[in-house]
Amino acid sequence: MEFHVEKRLGHMRRGMIHSFERQRTDGRVIKTIGGPMPGGGYVTSFIDVTEEARIRDELERTLAQLESRVAERTRELSEANRRLALAAQDKTRFLAAASHDLLQPLHAARLFTAALAREAAPPAQTLVERVDKSIIAAEALLRALLDISRLDAGGGDTSARRYRPVRLSDRPDRQCPAHGRGKGIASDCRADRRKAA
Repeated sequence: MEFHVEKRLGHMRRGMIHSFERQRTDGRVIKTIGGPMPGGGYVTSFIDVTEEARIRDELERTLAQLESRVAERTRELSEANRRLALAAQDKTRFLAAASHDLLQPLHAARLFTAALAREAAPPAQTLVERVDKSIIAAEALLRALLDISRLDAGGGDTSARRYRPVRLSDRPDRQCPAHGRGKGIASDCRADRRKAA
């Protein structure tokens, strides 16, 4: 107690401003503010700030809880992002492997159609050509899938370029006429021959 009295007396003698809070044994918080007066002397005020101290303590606890929750959510999001990155890598590896494995039988089918084309009679040549075009279209789709997996993995060139328009497919009514006729479906396709700007 004597230490605190001497401390306050020291502030008065030096004309220093002081302010502090102390919690009493009954739980009340008292704020003491002291300072010199303009005409000489020193004034000390004692203010009961129990309610303000309770609110401040509650805010500090709430802030600590929020910081803890933010840190926990940040850890959870980091873990989720890590798992997502691993899943994306697994998907990319699967797409690359599946695309490669599926392309092999298509290569064999193209070799088979090439052999058929050499042996087939003229009426069958048209059918063989259509089968070959269908295999080429399936290969193109699988290669696109493989390209997507490369892009997912961060590979490949993604810069913008100009390309000349190309014919995407033959007329659908020529690709599968037997299927349509067998079901009573007629088709009529007309290509737009205008040049692209």
